[in-house]
Amino acid sequence: MNRVGLAKRQGWFAAAVFCWTAAAGTFAVCQEEAQVAPETADPVLGARLRFDSGQFADGNRVLENALALADVSSDLVREAFYLLEKEEALGREAWLRRLEYWAKETGPRADWAAFYRGVGLRQSGDLAGALAAFSEYVTAETRPPQLLEAANLHQVELLFETEAEVEARVLTAEILAAKPAGSVRSFLRGVQARYLIEHERPTEALAIFEALDPASISEEDLFHEALAALQADEVEVFRGNRERLLERESELLAELDFEEGLFLASQADTAAFDKLAAFLRNYPTHQRAADAEIALAEMHLNQALPQPQAARDRQASASRRPLMLDQEERLHFSQIWTEQIAGNLPAMVKRAERFLEAWPHSERRPEVMMMLGQAHFELGEYPRAIVHFERLSANQGDPAKEEAALFFTAKAASLTMTFENHEKALTLWDVVAERGGPLAAQARHEQGLLHLAHNRLDDALESFQAVLTRPPGEVPPELVIATLCDVGHAQFLNGLAAQSAGEDGAPLLQAAIESFEAADGHPASTTAWKFQAQVRRGKCYEALGKTAEALKIYRSVVANSPATRSVIPAATIPTEEFDWLYRAGFSAVEILEGQKNWKEAVNLAELLAETSGPRSIEAGERANRLRLRHFVWDE
Repeated sequence: MNRVGLAKRQGWFAAAVFCWTAAAGTFAVCQEEAQVAPETADPVLGARLRFDSGQFADGNRVLENALALADVSSDLVREAFYLLEKEEALGREAWLRRLEYWAKETGPRADWAAFYRGVGLRQSGDLAGALAAFSEYVTAETRPPQLLEAANLHQVELLFETEAEVEARVLTAEILAAKPAGSVRSFLRGVQARYLIEHERPTEALAIFEALDPASISEEDLFHEALAALQADEVEVFRGNRERLLERESELLAELDFEEGLFLASQADTAAFDKLAAFLRNYPTHQRAADAEIALAEMHLNQALPQPQAARDRQASASRRPLMLDQEERLHFSQIWTEQIAGNLPAMVKRAERFLEAWPHSERRPEVMMMLGQAHFELGEYPRAIVHFERLSANQGDPAKEEAALFFTAKAASLTMTFENHEKALTLWDVVAERGGPLAAQARHEQGLLHLAHNRLDDALESFQAVLTRPPGEVPPELVIATLCDVGHAQFLNGLAAQSAGEDGAPLLQAAIESFEAADGHPASTTAWKFQAQVRRGKCYEALGKTAEALKIYRSVVANSPATRSVIPAATIPTEEFDWLYRAGFSAVEILEGQKNWKEAVNLAELLAETSGPRSIEAGERANRLRLRHFVWDE
């Protein structure tokens, strides 16, 4: 036996007893001898052992050296590319660059590089690039038949994934016209069925399998037909197919049980808990076991009363299992969600920051960045919130998400204490409003509120009017009512300013009254909004010197409040209703005190004291002071 053969035999022995480091070292002898006797070397095995022992750089070097040989065989190229892809030995971006370079050559390496470039683009989320790569691949003059077929199948999947259903069906028909193997036909049926199921068209999916011979139907067909039957509520078909998979001792049975649990969970069916728990008991080592644990964790969070600790327990169980990269990413994301629901924002921030560091290419990054920005916002850490919202808006391909990021950047900036950030907020809200998206009206309203806070009353009115003049139906009713109230408030302040300057403020105050009347009379106006509009209208009458009108309005608010009429429990009355009730009541008491109507003032204060609201004690104390100071006693 020559030295290479002996080294290979020793390497296999080391691998058999799981001594990967020793095995990798032993196979290095094979690689060294490959320069003399390449036909006896096994670089793929040597690289695999190096990867398994954590020696990724060495494993990568072994494969690259093998692929660089002039007389490299097709089998070696196939195995080497598969291993490089599986282990991501070069890193995703470097791997794609290397593939693009190799694909420009000729020979086996070029064929496999061009094919795996399409695979790599697809896995990196560039579906359009992957589709273009596979389309170019199949139009080349010479390609290995097995790769040509695989590239066409990738194209079918990508067309369905990119919602090009018509093109996908056309290509499927072309492939089937060539009378491919049964496994390919079954694969295509499965791809089409999955697409229809995802789009909630289960009846169409079931029709795909109706013409198949029950005696020769494949396990994959049984599986996909069962999924369609599950969604279509065809219980007998589902149970029949499951029974047949059980009779065949199919590995797909476990997958079907898992999918049934997920489907039940999507329907908010509590039976999902039992189904997924049974899946974990029956298939504890299945590759989807971690997915089941994570799904159960998410179900605990989706309950009417969320159970974050139960979710954490499931996540901890999932983390102890061997995880694929997509499972690990989903687990990390669900842990962020758990802490957010639990209200533990500092822990949520830490998990979100670790997620962004660990998963730089994740499709969930925009959502995590938004969650992180909102957490900093809720914690009052506005500068940090601005940073994350700005990053999100700068790296966003989705116009709706970009709009949301710009809006919240502006909102966070408006809540800081610096003039520069306030000006930045106004500018960003201009951008959002001019784009005309779903948040355009809200942006103008926020802009008006910030102008109002800086006492730029005319600018505020201009922003508010931009909300009210938008086409009907574009602005939510509650935002219309709020804006009408804000317009009235800005007009009220302008009227007071005119009076202070010795000018006639009556026209401005009358305009404010009309704005508040419009808010009060809006069909969607709630009790809280009505009370606010009425109290503010009363303040306008006070500014005009019409205290009788103002007092009438304030008394009306007190008399019509559910709190003073005791028609519903105080605990069910919204806080904002109580707020405007007390504003009306105390304003009325002040007018009565000004009129020296002490008895009426005491009676009204005592009525407020009986409401069991947040200022009832204050009202009782005021009534007692008035009694003692002005000797108001019941006869």
